Amino acid sequence: TISFKDEKIYDDSIVIRIGEELLSLVETNNYSEYKIDFSNVKYFSSSMLGKLITLNKKIKEKKAKLILCNIKPDIMEIFHITRLDKFFQFES
Repeated sequence: TISFKDEKIYDDSIVIRIGEELLSLVETNNYSEYKIDFSNVKYFSSSMLGKLITLNKKIKEKKAKLILCNIKPDIMEIFHITRLDKFFQFES
């Protein structure tokens, strides 16, 4: 399980770094599932959504699955509005 220390993930340089680290993790490992724990995250930018979409595609290419865990209701609302709740798998 991957988790975040920051409550807010919105700075472009941080989002880029997180995206690179997550993609690197997927490229160098062959797990059947990747869980990302958002229990500490209260806010993230739309660019982070883009990174998650890219990551999900990479993981699916490897015949694995991405599970987003402990999403706060405010953030979950963004997934509903953008209809990305159909694209991702969630877990409490």
